[in-house]
Amino acid sequence: MNSFDEYVDYDAAGLAELVARGELSPLDMVKAAGCQIDKWNPRINALTFHDARQAAEYADRKDLSGTDYKGVPFLVKDLVTEVKGFPHTCGSKALASYVSAEDCELVKRYRQAGFNIMGATNTAEFGLLPVTESAHTGVTRNPWNTECNAGGSSGGAAAAVACGIVPVAGATDGGGSIRIPAAFTGTFGFKPSRGLVPQDPMGEPWDGAAVTHVISRTVRDSFQVLNKTLGMTASAPYAPVSGIESGNKALSPRGKKIGVCFTSPLSMPVSENNLKALRKCVAALEARGYEIVEIDRLYNGYDLLDSFCPVLFGQVSADLQTIGAKLGKPVTRKDVEPATWLISEIGRHVSARDFALAKQRWAEFRLLMATYFCEYDFILTPVTAIDAPLNGELVPDPAELKALKFVSAIKLERYLPNSRQFRENFYQSFEPFPFTLMANITGIPAFSAPVWVDGSDMPSAVQAMGPIGSDAELMNLALTIEQELPWIDTYKRLHQLTDNQEKPA
Repeated sequence: MNSFDEYVDYDAAGLAELVARGELSPLDMVKAAGCQIDKWNPRINALTFHDARQAAEYADRKDLSGTDYKGVPFLVKDLVTEVKGFPHTCGSKALASYVSAEDCELVKRYRQAGFNIMGATNTAEFGLLPVTESAHTGVTRNPWNTECNAGGSSGGAAAAVACGIVPVAGATDGGGSIRIPAAFTGTFGFKPSRGLVPQDPMGEPWDGAAVTHVISRTVRDSFQVLNKTLGMTASAPYAPVSGIESGNKALSPRGKKIGVCFTSPLSMPVSENNLKALRKCVAALEARGYEIVEIDRLYNGYDLLDSFCPVLFGQVSADLQTIGAKLGKPVTRKDVEPATWLISEIGRHVSARDFALAKQRWAEFRLLMATYFCEYDFILTPVTAIDAPLNGELVPDPAELKALKFVSAIKLERYLPNSRQFRENFYQSFEPFPFTLMANITGIPAFSAPVWVDGSDMPSAVQAMGPIGSDAELMNLALTIEQELPWIDTYKRLHQLTDNQEKPA
């Protein structure tokens, strides 16, 4: 590498410390990140946009020295988070020519913290898939095994952090889209409580189910970035939850009880690697002094999907209409992927009553989780039921795409919301990802932390959830896991493996 050989060994806070000591400059970091982009992006397709000239110019700003991150390279997800002058496609052909006119509120806060926003990362179209495979922007491959997917919908962010392009990257989570790709790439992904991080000008994407934060290498980066970006704006739909100033130390196990669930709330069994990872984490926490209690089954995942899908369908339909108004022309089926169009058209036929009934069920699930948290401080589960899937494994195949187009062509969408067969088929797409949606429905914080299983070349992970507003305590638990089962050296192993593969025979 040209400027700084050890760039990939540090998290964002570590890089900022080096700059503060005069051992590194913001421009050195831009050059190092650029080398990583050149090395990795052709293989994994993590970035959809990169402005090297603008990043270099930003690194010369004199006011960076007074910020926390002092020009550390950063990437935003090409969804929700708009940066002035950046393309904002949301992974869709419909927005192929759209360029953002202004920085959103969160980007302003990233800049105030001193991040150098170098580009944008790939996502599934409108964040709808748990893998990053967009017909418009392509597949994001997993750095650990490029035949596998990086997960979604924040797959570009997770892959970019895992391979060392940046130490931390923006991400969004509407049903697991931070935690799922973090689990598949061996990174740390934290979903904050609803009402903690601003969503302006979006308001409350997916009726508050979707939130924005980052994927990072270390817990401390996630904690510190959250502290720099939390706090709602005057137009926010919620009063802010409490801050997280205390979330910077390992949690004392005294009097702490953790409920652990190994069983999926849906029908697909959990993979052995994910079960091993959970057992390994439980053993480490038990040895640390936590009280561990096994829970047979947390909730019925199909009931949860019944409450989520009408809202999802309606929101996607509304989103396409909003995009059409922004572009000055309606979005048509030719502008989006067949599955997206079908979901949108179904959303046009979801009644106001069914939408309201679904939202009432959200309140029931909030009460259910609140009841659990009267007994347990945290709940620990796998993140996913499956290991990282192969590219193409979880997206519609040619025959399925043809069927989706046929259904739309003969306008059967109005009958699908009440079709039991459609519901069963649609719910199958959630079977590999049964654990993450609950935190989005209820607004509670949750994280994915990597736990490496002996003998596996791919990362596994565990999920922890806490009560609404317990972000500080949950971050403390993550720090405890990081100390007991450290993962930072795994990134060095990834680069060693890659460098060895690149050496001529």
